[in-house]
Amino acid sequence: MSRPPREKRVFCNRSLRLDHISWIGFDMDYTLAVYDQAELDRLTIEAALPKLIARGYPESLTTLDYDLSFPVRGLTVDAQLGNVLKMDRHKYVKRAYHGLRELTYDERREHYRATRIRAQGTTRYYFIDTLYALSEVTLFAAGIAHMEALGLSVDYHRWFYDIRETVDLSHQDGTIISRIVAHPERYLTPDPALPAALEALRAGGKKLFLLTNSRPEYTAQIMRFLLEGKLAEHGRWQELFDLVVTAAKKPSFFVDQGVPFRDEHGEPCDALEPGRLYQGGCASELARAAGLQDDRVLYVGDHIYGDVLRAKKHSPWRTAMILPELEQELSAVDRTMQATRRWDALEEKRQLLLETSRLGDAGHEAELWALEAECSQLEQEIERAFHPYWGSLLKAGTESSSFGHQVATYACLYTARVANLSGYSPLHYFRSPRERLPHEV
Repeated sequence: MSRPPREKRVFCNRSLRLDHISWIGFDMDYTLAVYDQAELDRLTIEAALPKLIARGYPESLTTLDYDLSFPVRGLTVDAQLGNVLKMDRHKYVKRAYHGLRELTYDERREHYRATRIRAQGTTRYYFIDTLYALSEVTLFAAGIAHMEALGLSVDYHRWFYDIRETVDLSHQDGTIISRIVAHPERYLTPDPALPAALEALRAGGKKLFLLTNSRPEYTAQIMRFLLEGKLAEHGRWQELFDLVVTAAKKPSFFVDQGVPFRDEHGEPCDALEPGRLYQGGCASELARAAGLQDDRVLYVGDHIYGDVLRAKKHSPWRTAMILPELEQELSAVDRTMQATRRWDALEEKRQLLLETSRLGDAGHEAELWALEAECSQLEQEIERAFHPYWGSLLKAGTESSSFGHQVATYACLYTARVANLSGYSPLHYFRSPRERLPHEV
């Protein structure tokens, strides 16, 4: 089997042998079911705005032309100061916006140099770790810019959590889900390679299961749209999966103990049978009922916290992260290869000068200033090639971004699409690259 092209490769952080994997589980939303991000964001904003206006916010918010390209995953909302932040792996704020205005270096230092930013255990900071939440950041930033331009005083904390509540309500009351179900072709972008890829995994001897937080009815409707009529060896989509678990309440699913499964009508059940939909449960009950050997399970999901981090911390399951943004990242890496090599060479030269220059040597200081200026220009050029506001999803300057660090720490594998798994033999041995410390370079 030839090596897949780079955009279809599966990348490895922790070595994993597919021949040791018996079960492969999948999340549904943004994993098997890939949404048109702009269409879904637009729908979410349209659903939330009437509820926000009913809470007293200006009706002129409905007239804005929202820049849906503004947010990316891995950002942090500062609900106290009304800022959106991008941090590196050390939690140092590398970029920040207030509304749609980028904060200067001095403003960033004033607000955050003495602050250890942690989202857990506080309502001030909120980590944007799922693609579902991008619309909330769009609303938050654009709303602040608009309301402050009107001369209004904005309670940033209330504004953000009102957005969060109205978006959640729009999911719960069916405003969003009903539109998706009525027009799945508008909001979903099915991968034509997915049906064959899932059948290939089954043919390779893997047992497959679906584990999603979506309700049973919605799960069935979306999976029918994605798979039925497109399978070569199977008729109904349920035939592909040995188990289907809905309304799983991840990440609690991986932490809780003794939570029973119920059938799709809400009745308790002890045994889990193929072809049926179940609700609830927990990882320990799944292992007991289905006979899963925990270290032989690979779980594939898109949510760094709900799918990957909690699965890694609270179970022996191996993990694979789906990053639809990876295709764009790889394209930008290719476009900036020459500039990156120049930047690396300048960084090496700068380090050498810092190590060998004498204090007060005017000639060295002038050369260092020139190197600093060119490095800064190259960094901006490279960042703009990835994203006009935030740069690379997985990097922050020369460091990993906070999000990139989480992917590297908790995802054994990562790739852009589920179908990319079928580019490898069911016996493939994924080997992580040799890690080097600074003194080994």
